[in-house]
Amino acid sequence: MRLLADSPPVRGRPSIFDLMAAAYGTDQLPGRILRAIRTKSGIQEITIAECIENERQIRYRGNLYVPDGNEVRLHIIQKHHHTGLAGHPG
Repeated sequence: MRLLADSPPVRGRPSIFDLMAAAYGTDQLPGRILRAIRTKSGIQEITIAECIENERQIRYRGNLYVPDGNEVRLHIIQKHHHTGLAGHPG
């Protein structure tokens, strides 16, 4: 996620942080996970013991949870797909 955080925003296009916030607002699962973390209860879809809340976002086994949202997922794929590190510059 650091790679995405270091990327400058594109004019007229929402930042990754804006897209994540919007997706967290529309995907119901993150809210359920966050409530379970805070109340130390469980849910069927995921092992809460392996989740932590970090700046109002979820990390599962150390990885950032990307909520269901086409725009945020497309943004992440495009950012990683078009880097020299990915071996595919375009």
